Formats: sequence, C-alpha cells, structure tokens
Amino acid sequence: MSRFFAVLVIFICSFLSPKILQAQIIDFESENSYKRVFVDTDNFGSSYLDILEKSYPLSKIDTIQFNILNDLAYYWHTRNLSKALNFTKEGLQITRKKKDTLWEGRFQITQGAILLRMEKLDSARFVLESAMKKVLKKDLPLVYTQLGYVYERQGKLDKAADIAMETLLLGDELKDKRAMAVAFSDLSNLFWKQSRYEKALEFVLKALVLFEERGINDLDYDFTLYVVGNCYLALDKHEEALNYYEHSIAIGERYGFFNNLCDVYISMVYLKAYLNDFDAADLAGENAVKYGQLLDNNFMLMRSWLSIGKLQNLQGKYISAIESLERSIEIATDDFGDDFYLSQAYEALGKAYAGNHNYRQHIRRMQSTIN
Repeated sequence: MSRFFAVLVIFICSFLSPKILQAQIIDFESENSYKRVFVDTDNFGSSYLDILEKSYPLSKIDTIQFNILNDLAYYWHTRNLSKALNFTKEGLQITRKKKDTLWEGRFQITQGAILLRMEKLDSARFVLESAMKKVLKKDLPLVYTQLGYVYERQGKLDKAADIAMETLLLGDELKDKRAMAVAFSDLSNLFWKQSRYEKALEFVLKALVLFEERGINDLDYDFTLYVVGNCYLALDKHEEALNYYEHSIAIGERYGFFNNLCDVYISMVYLKAYLNDFDAADLAGENAVKYGQLLDNNFMLMRSWLSIGKLQNLQGKYISAIESLERSIEIATDDFGDDFYLSQAYEALGKAYAGNHNYRQHIRRMQSTIN
C-alpha cells in the first residue's frame, strides 16, 4: 500500500459513524466480544478510548474486563499521563483483589510505561522488573522495550541497545513480528542519537518492512515513521523526511497519539527551518508545545521549547531564544536524566547569549549549574 493511499484510507475512516466503530471493537453478544485495539483491528478513530471506558465495566468475564481496562490505561498514556495512571491503579487494585497475578503483572508493565514518561525512572524500572516475574514469555518483549527506554532516558545507550537486541532475539524466537519491528526501530533511534545516520536508516527500514507486513497502524508503527523521517532529515533528504512526517501526523491525528504528534512537530520545526519556511516552523513549535501540555509530559515540553529556542537563534531572535531555552532547562529540573537533549539546550543557550553579546550571563548560568 502506498503512503498516499494509506493516508487517504485514514482520512476516509475518520468520518465513519461512532456506532459502526464501536461495533468493530466491542460486542458482548459475540464469541469474540473484544477485538483488541491495535492487535486484532485498527479500524476505528480517535473515539476508541471513550468506547473502551464505557465498555470495560460491562464485561462479565474478568479476563476481558482486564484486557479492555489495560488497553484503556496504556493508550491513555499517549494523551494524558495522569488519567492513564488512574486507570492503571484501578486495574492493579482489581487484579490484586482477585489475586490474578498474571494480569497484575500486565498492569505493572503499563504502570512502568507511564512512570517512565513522568520522569520517575527508578520507580519505572522497579515496577517493570517486578512485572517481569509475573507475566508470560510472550509479554516480555513489551517489558524489555520499556526497560530499554528507561536506560535510554538515563543516558545509558549501550545498556538500552543490549536490551533492544534481547527484544529482537526474543521476538524472533516467538515469531512476533511486532516485537522485532519495535526492536529494530529502537536500535535505529539509538544509532541516530549517536549520529550514525546511515546505520540508523538501515535498521529503521527493516522495522518498517515488518510493521507493514503486520498490517496494523499502531503507536509504534507511527513512531517508526517519525524515526525514518529523522534519519532522512539528518541525511539532508528533506522531501523524504517530510513525506514520513506527514504520514506519521496523519496516523497520530486519527488515533490521538499526542506523544508522537509532539515528537513529529518538534522535528518539523527543524525541517521547516532548514527550508527557510520560518512561519511553518513557528507553527510546528506551537503545535509541539500544545501536545506536550496536553500530555502533561515534561520531557516532551523540554524538547519542544528547545526546538523553539534553536529556531529563534537561527532567526536572530536572541532575547526570545534565551527565554525559550531557559524555560526548556527549567522544565528539565535537576534530576533530568537525558544529557543528550540537556547538553543541546545549554549549547543553544550559549549561542543565544553570544548572539545577544551577553557572555557573562551565560558563564554565571553555567557556574550556578555546576555548583
């Protein structure tokens, strides 16, 4: 399926009746009463979380109720972390009351994913390691993936790469194309962070093949399109980058993947700036901040303001750049684990002070940070 046709299908499906979409996901009268979102089907729109929220209390079978509630909690983390955590806590409370250790572990995986994105990295790792002892082997790729993200956020890229390789091997053993695709995508993103762009592109294209063989437009496929775009942008292939970013945005808007939309709009700031389309770059920055705020995610907001500050440096708006970059660093807080982006923020702030001929202010800022 061409990217153009895929985007066209997404556009058409967004106008389908909510009742039709609900029938595609939940039907308690049928033997297969719940078609798992992003596993059994992707044929629905952004209202799917409302459908899941209304449906899970109606299920008379515990495992189906747990399945729906866990999916509800996990996918709410793509829109709002606090609400996602509340659903997760409810799932943990119910499963512990019913002494269902397996589903308790699965809710802990979701809890770990949310805590990670709330910058509670140590808590996330603890919960994920606890979950690992309770779930089935087929659940482990998701545990490994979230643990890899913890190590990546802590700047331990070698450890994150080791876990991604473990995920790849386990996915191959389980014949799980999705797990393998996610592993290739994560390895690509790590290569990109190390400025090994050709290698990053090689790995992410492998991920793309596996995702498209699977045929489900899910959160990680959407993220992978963004990673492909980043690789092409780094290799100065701007048209290719734009095509993948726009495809990712189309999927993100259809399903309400605010986290991916924030990521893509951050990259669009840089792309549009390289193309000297500063009005479009400004708009992308506004969208990035909007989705970061909706998510209540400091990591996303920090990077959003970083991209805006870099853009303002390019435009020679050094006073505005200083304000944006200081806001970025302030959001990061003292225990911000990701030196990759924090170092970029300080470097960009130094350029802004230099452009504004205020070297002493930057030196004082750096000294206060060190102390």
